[in-house]
This record gives sequence, structure tokens and C-alpha cells, in this order.
Amino acid sequence: SGWHLYTLTYNGDKQCIYKDAVAQTTPAAGGGPVNTGASSNFIIGAEYDGTTPNDAGMAEARVLSRAYSAAEISQLYSNQNTPGTFWSSVGSLVQI
Repeated sequence: SGWHLYTLTYNGDKQCIYKDAVAQTTPAAGGGPVNTGASSNFIIGAEYDGTTPNDAGMAEARVLSRAYSAAEISQLYSNQNTPGTFWSSVGSLVQI
């Protein structure tokens, strides 16, 4: 139960998987750029065949043009896990 932050990074050379900002794999060579074209099988939230939905629930998905560093992933997890620390650090924003 509860939520988890899963992050897959690929920096053009190595890929790594994180769960809640903790590396689950050693950065390893392999992979390649994500193909998001019309004929690709790039799927978030379903099995590879695209027909079996993920029943775990998903609140957010992001695809970026660069790999987050371990420090950025840790900060992202902290901001999501304890939103009060994020809101207090930006000062001028008001939490709604």
C-alpha cells in the first residue's frame, strides 16, 4: 500500500532504475533513445501489448529529454513524499 516513485534513467550510455529515490540496479550499458513515434510500442501504464491496463493506479508520468541525476531524483521524491518541505522552500507560493 502507499505510493512509490519509480524512475528509469538513460543518459545516452547507461540506464538505471530507481524506486523511491534508491537505485535498484547498477547503471549498466544498454538501451537506447525511447521511440515515441506513431509506430512505436512506447507504453506507460499497461502491459507491453497495450491492452492490459496497470491496475495499481498511476497519478503521474513524465518523459524528459535528459536523464535526472541521482540527486535530482532524491529531491523529486522528497518533494512528493513530504510536500510541506517543498512548499516552505519556495516561499512565495501558497499551498492550496
